[in-house]
Amino acid sequence: MSWKTLLALGAVLLSLGVWLVGQPTLADRVARIEPQLEKKIASGAVQIDPAELLDMYINDNIAVWIFDLRDEVDFNLFHIVDSRRVTLAKMGESSFVKSLPADTVIVLASNGERRATQAWKLLVAQKVPNIYILDGGINHWVDIYAHEHMSKAPEGCQEDECRRYVFDSALGGRHPASDPNPHEIAKRSYTKKVKGIGHKARKSGGCG
Repeated sequence: MSWKTLLALGAVLLSLGVWLVGQPTLADRVARIEPQLEKKIASGAVQIDPAELLDMYINDNIAVWIFDLRDEVDFNLFHIVDSRRVTLAKMGESSFVKSLPADTVIVLASNGERRATQAWKLLVAQKVPNIYILDGGINHWVDIYAHEHMSKAPEGCQEDECRRYVFDSALGGRHPASDPNPHEIAKRSYTKKVKGIGHKARKSGGCG
């Protein structure tokens, strides 16, 4: 290999190194837009009521995917029908983000809102559109659709992501509250946050 070729190769490698060093990380991108993100969160613009999620689920004009950010144990005990368990780390993977369908509303859920909010920030920083957080998380969903038949968990854990109810068996998406009667929608008053964005696509499912 001639010295000219070596010099050219060295210049290319140097340029590549400078380019790689100059690329902001996902954490950098989140930090850069943190004030705008926090403002949206504080305004309540991205948190949707459980009744709105149920309404979207049965609406043939809206495609909705539900991503559950909870641990596998909690997910296996109970989850909203057709939701998919996804880790927070997965939300930061570009390959995962590129696999998300277009013209689809994505709703993020965790026991409370903390983990879902973290996932929301990661996806928004990667310019994923139509991302929402389930208001109050799975705990709030159970408050509305199953509280009369459930026992409260011990008061030992006060953190946002603690499970607030006791589940006697791991029914997952087969629990009665996983797929409430659509008539329950009319019993709640709420402000709609999501607009229809197209025909319903295949829902996500399983615990992948």
